[in-house]
Amino acid sequence: MDSIRSGTTTERIVRTSILTAVLLGYAAWSFVDAYHVYPRQNVEGLVQNLNPSPDPDTVAINPKVTREAVKSIQPGDAMSEVQARLGEPNAVQGRVSFYFGPGGMARIPSDGDKVADSGSTWRDGDHNDVDLLLQKIIGGGVGVLGLLMLWQFIRVVTTRIELSEAGLKVNSQGGTRFGGSPLVPFEAMTALDSRDFKKKGWVEIEYKLADGTGGTVSLNDYVHKAFSRVVTEICRRRGFENPLQTEDQAEPVATEEAEVGTATETELPDPPQEGADEAGQAEG
Repeated sequence: MDSIRSGTTTERIVRTSILTAVLLGYAAWSFVDAYHVYPRQNVEGLVQNLNPSPDPDTVAINPKVTREAVKSIQPGDAMSEVQARLGEPNAVQGRVSFYFGPGGMARIPSDGDKVADSGSTWRDGDHNDVDLLLQKIIGGGVGVLGLLMLWQFIRVVTTRIELSEAGLKVNSQGGTRFGGSPLVPFEAMTALDSRDFKKKGWVEIEYKLADGTGGTVSLNDYVHKAFSRVVTEICRRRGFENPLQTEDQAEPVATEEAEVGTATETELPDPPQEGADEAGQAEG
């Protein structure tokens, strides 16, 4: 016999690739929003509180500037210590230093070289620190799912199945069956379990190798492109009942019933014509 070799089905590749792209794309989108889009939108809204307002595109966003960091600054703290924690301010107007963080803006008034008695204040942007954190958590969670789907996609595109004179070898059994199978010679195949074929689309080939080890190989019509050819050839060689032929045999029965129904209808006599009855009564 000629060897039968194939990969997985096109439908499986398309579905897996779409889901992988959606998950990884959404994760990337979430991170871009959290680290770039939302902070930049915050700056664009907050610079309007300064007079004169700097160009928001030139304002560097300082990741050290957060609500909690600003709360830790107390009146009387040295401004040099504040700059050691937060860096140089984005803008200084009079005696007030302004810092822009990802989630908002800090306003720190000074009295000489110390923080003024009024203390520092914080103003949230349209997307505060909690919003940014939530976006990062979503991106991380979806990203993990996306990486798992990427691994699954690699598993899908590397699926291989081969049936030759030496026997059956598959490297991926699909579903929850991870890993492949050993080379199973025809003579080692003991049975074909097709109980789940109609409902789930797979069959299990039971085998017992020469060394005494046994097991099953799962073949799936969604996972293995050459499913029909492989199952048909195994059933032919081993004499197993072929679940594919069992399904195909149901169609001729329906055809025969249709033919019988048609013949019956043909044998029925034509109904008498109304004109002919009237002519017969006239002759009588």
